[in-house]
Amino acid sequence: MVWNKVFACKIDSQILGENKGKIDWRQGYDYGLKHEVYDLPWEIEEQCCSYLEQLGLNFGCFDIIVTPQNEYVFLECNPNGQWLWIEQKTGLKISESIAKCLIHSEGKRQVF
Repeated sequence: MVWNKVFACKIDSQILGENKGKIDWRQGYDYGLKHEVYDLPWEIEEQCCSYLEQLGLNFGCFDIIVTPQNEYVFLECNPNGQWLWIEQKTGLKISESIAKCLIHSEGKRQVF
């Protein structure tokens, strides 16, 4: 998330075998782990925006699990998380949004 702009990516590790990323999704790289653009529910987007706002952050990479019961479980927010690989795999315009943020921020948090 860059300010109030959400860039969500689904990494479905559960379609892989036990030793191929099902438990630790990073093990799935060599087994065709798919990355795809994902639409978060509005309520989850709002909670992420509120989280960043309360911490005074302009950027954060959220790790969230969606359970088989369709429950969203927050794991963490990385305030300096890695994002370029998500942009490269999905085409999401994260770097463009970060550039706009830097150009227009003038040292303060803004929503655009």
